[in-house]
Formats: sequence, C-alpha cells, structure tokens
Amino acid sequence: MPAQERLSPTEQTLAYVIGLGIALAIIAALLGGLGTIDNEDITNSLLLVGLAIAVLGIAAWLILIRPWERYDDLKTPHYTGHDEVAPEAPTLETDEIDAAALADIPPAETAETVAALDEAVPVAGEPLAEAAPSPAPEPAAVETALPPAPEPAAEVVKPSPVDNLVLIEGIGPKIAGALQAVGITSFSQVAEMTPAALESIVRAQGVRMVGGAHTWPMQARLAAKGELTALEDLRRRIRVGIPQDDLTQIEGIGPQVQTALYAAGIQTYADLANVAPDLLRRVLDEAGLKSVHPETWPEQARLIVNNDLSGLADLQSRL
Repeated sequence: MPAQERLSPTEQTLAYVIGLGIALAIIAALLGGLGTIDNEDITNSLLLVGLAIAVLGIAAWLILIRPWERYDDLKTPHYTGHDEVAPEAPTLETDEIDAAALADIPPAETAETVAALDEAVPVAGEPLAEAAPSPAPEPAAVETALPPAPEPAAEVVKPSPVDNLVLIEGIGPKIAGALQAVGITSFSQVAEMTPAALESIVRAQGVRMVGGAHTWPMQARLAAKGELTALEDLRRRIRVGIPQDDLTQIEGIGPQVQTALYAAGIQTYADLANVAPDLLRRVLDEAGLKSVHPETWPEQARLIVNNDLSGLADLQSRL
C-alpha cells in the first residue's frame, strides 16, 4: 500500500480556514433553526461570514495549490487494494494449429514444423527462459585532444641600416642608388664584398663609373668602424679610384717626380718598395728627369710600410 502524502503547511492552513467557515455556517444554521436567537440579523450575518470564509479558503486553495497539476491523471488509481500480478505468459498448443493450413504441407515438413513450434513455444506453466543479457556497450575511447603545438615564432629579419654611401670616394649619388636597388645600403655590406662584385653590380644597373672599386671595401671598413679621420686621409690619397700615398715624404721625390711615378702606376709606398732602382731610372728618363737618383727610394718606402719611422729618419739624415 503506497504511503499517503502529508499536507503541506499551506494546505493545512487553508484546510483550517475552510473548516472554520463551514463550522460557522453550520452553527448559524443551527441557531436559526432552533430559534435560540431572536434577532435574525445575527444568525444571517454569522451564516454569511462562515460561507464567505469557506469560499475564500477554497479559492485560495485553487489559486495557491493548483491541484489539477498534481492529480491530472484520473485513469490510473492510486490504490486498488490488490497487488499487481504479472499476466501469465501466452502459450500455444500444437492442437490449435489450423489443420487447413497444414493440409498443403508435406507430412515430413509438417512434422518438422510442429517439432520446431514445440521447441520455440514454452508449455503452459513453465517459466519463460531468461534471455541472455546483451553485453554492455564498451565505453567509447575518449580521445585526449591535445592542443596543437605552438608554431615557432618566425625570425624577425632586421633591415640593414641605410648608410650614406656617398662618403666613400668614388661612389656618387647614381652609384649609391644602383647599390641600394639590389639591397646594398650599409658600409658593412660594402666592406664584405670584392671590388669586382661591386663593379659588376654597378655596370649591370647601367651606371657609368670612372675608375674602379679597388678601395671601396677598405673605405667601407673604416666608415663602419667610425674611423672617420683615417677615412678622410685615405680619401685624399685616392686618385681615379686608386689610393695614392704622398710619395714626397721620401727623400729625393718632389712633386714632378711624384706625378711621373703616379703616371707609371706607382701609387703607394708598397708599390714603390717593390720596384727595382733600374726600373725607376727608366721611368724618370722617359719623363725627362735625368738628374734624380732613385737608388734609396725602395728602401725608404719599405721603412714607411713597416712603420719604422726612426729608421727612416736615420736613413734620410745620412743622405
């Protein structure tokens, strides 16, 4: 027997109010019927008050409790007084098989059919065989979704600094523009290239150049290091793209002799140090300078190249 539901506090209060209203109405009816009170107004008022209280209680019960939402199934009884009994399993007797349906079946097939039905249908009174429980579905493998590996940050290529390449002797605005057009914008880039490669780039851009790029990497290295004084000194000694040393520092060489040596391709102290005195005399004879004696010039040039200034001063003092 199912357990009875208890009334909620609200339902109990409403029940008391409705009961009070009904009780007052009953008392008023009894007093009026018995004639205990002569004044009918009192009994009528008491009756109306009781009915009003009962009606208000019922209205409040309908509004607050809404019983139709809880007891809307009117077909299923809550209690029948009898335990529910499962119906017996249906049985099928072999003698209920339609004889007319089996008439057209050969005897052998009929016997096999009846035997199959006997095995398939349980006899009345025997419990039904429990069906084999179906295997529980295996839980699907939960794939652990790993977050994708972060992509490596792309390397930020710093743009090369834009230097004023015109500071290099031999590079004008047009040549600087030709170098910048292929991405050569800094002193360090020029310093790492060969003169032949620089000349090829400039000519490929259709820019005419005077002299060569023999000294451009050397000047660029000085400019990249910030050695502007050394760069200016080198710029003063460059003529037609070739650095020229001040050969007048050597005893016996004057401006005219220096010009003749420059014309012969002897531009630096290193060049002079590697020239034999006989070749120097031939150069001077061709320039019309026959009264000059160049025997000690290569030796003085070697002292300057080796930065042996004290030895140079000693030698020049004895000439």
